[in-house]
Amino acid sequence: MTLLFTHNALWEHQAVANTAPGDPTAVTVPTTDWLGPDPAPFGTLGSYVTERPIETAWAVNTGLWLRRNVTVDGLRPLVLRGRIENAVLVYFNGDYIGAVNPTNASITSVRDFTLVIPRSVATAGTHEIALLCLDEAGGTTGDTTYIYLEADYLRGFFPYPPEKVRERLEWKTDVIEAEDSTEDRLALRERPRQSFNFDYPTSNTEYARAFNLVIGSMPEQWLIPVWTEAQRLGAVSAGAFSITAVTDRYDFRDESLVLLWETPRKWQILGTTAISSGSIGVTQPTEAFTNAWLLPIRKGYIVGNVNRQTNSHVAVWSIGFEVEDNVVLASDAPDQFLADDIYFLEGLLSGSSITDNVIQKVEVTDFDLGAVAYFSPWTNARVSRPYRVVLADAEEVWQYRLWLHRRAGRYRQFWSPSLDADLRLRSAGTITDSLIIDSDDYLGYASNRTHLAVQTKDGTWYARTITDATELDSERTQLNLDSAINVAASDVLRVSYLGLKRLETDKIDFNWLGGGACQIEVRLLEIAL
Repeated sequence: MTLLFTHNALWEHQAVANTAPGDPTAVTVPTTDWLGPDPAPFGTLGSYVTERPIETAWAVNTGLWLRRNVTVDGLRPLVLRGRIENAVLVYFNGDYIGAVNPTNASITSVRDFTLVIPRSVATAGTHEIALLCLDEAGGTTGDTTYIYLEADYLRGFFPYPPEKVRERLEWKTDVIEAEDSTEDRLALRERPRQSFNFDYPTSNTEYARAFNLVIGSMPEQWLIPVWTEAQRLGAVSAGAFSITAVTDRYDFRDESLVLLWETPRKWQILGTTAISSGSIGVTQPTEAFTNAWLLPIRKGYIVGNVNRQTNSHVAVWSIGFEVEDNVVLASDAPDQFLADDIYFLEGLLSGSSITDNVIQKVEVTDFDLGAVAYFSPWTNARVSRPYRVVLADAEEVWQYRLWLHRRAGRYRQFWSPSLDADLRLRSAGTITDSLIIDSDDYLGYASNRTHLAVQTKDGTWYARTITDATELDSERTQLNLDSAINVAASDVLRVSYLGLKRLETDKIDFNWLGGGACQIEVRLLEIAL
């Protein structure tokens, strides 16, 4: 249930000097000179367009106090959510509990924010919420001021580390295939769906609490700690508005939530204000921890049923969540070849070998009258190969995740060599803009393969286009290239066909192995030669 709505919530208000306090904890909430109450949101529109229209004016370059009461049952933590331009300091029963941009530095966007007030503070009864709202210094006509706040109880979350995790990213691509094996592809989702399946073990002392949490919160929105991205912080001091942490390989987000966790009974959920290299700004002071872990939090719903295995010592809860606030991760473009991404992907074997599928579409016309007609709508067969990786740490997982987001499931094509010795080199001396290979019926059957990649013994790859092929004799063929390679033939490790590929599926599964490591296997489909 929502305790305090954005619209139609009435607030008392008064204008004050537009000055950020030097010590927010020393500020006293006014007791007199209040106007109203009037409805939220408060503000001056300026160039800002909002889905929550302004109801009461708040003048530019003016400070604004707001206050009102909220009544809670004291059974769950209280959550305050709002949107501010430019700064807000929040007081609960007159005590300073958190802020967004408390120094009132000029920011260029209207920010969402969240504060979580624990049960020990949000006890049963009626409490006063007061907001000191500030515009950036020197605001002029045409600028924006804006504030709203709503209150609710904290959503349920499972505070138990899982013993097993399966994660899935799922895009949706409409693929239209032409007879010449070319494709048109349309991405039908702006962002991938993300889901998790967790197996949570709980001791017999935590069984009742876990059961009540599941039964009472199952149909509601949940907070989902991303346990696979947990990082150990150790000791955390009380009263900090910034957390020192690694941020460049975990999915921490501005204006979101994080979890500081020590035990199932000792944790704190914090709203974030800004993510920077090496630190996370939060909206309220941290509590003291001796051995804290830091995790991002997503929002979502339980999908399907919850399974529970129990004995006299432990219960294991199997819960599937679908995340509703996933985003697209942006990454830099890699090296390019003929206007598409190019990668030289070397995966792991499945056992002692690797299994390719050579795929051809054949349509059969058979009316059971004797004659049978066969027709293939594809000019070229397609080769599908598994690409299996074991990612050892958070950095490797993050880089692979960025790669998947750039691929967007089946949507974005890329060049990659077969990694096989498809062409047997016969050249000697220095290879410039041509090379000689064993004929191996290349001209007879594979002359439509006009792209190759040469790998040298030091691991360097050279991608080239074959411009012309000439049979020198029955055993040798010369391939002319679009540009010189300039490497010694004795330094060449292999020459592979270079194919235009994409992922064969829009669904990617992460099999988490523990310790931050995971195994992923996808299939790469060659769609053009």
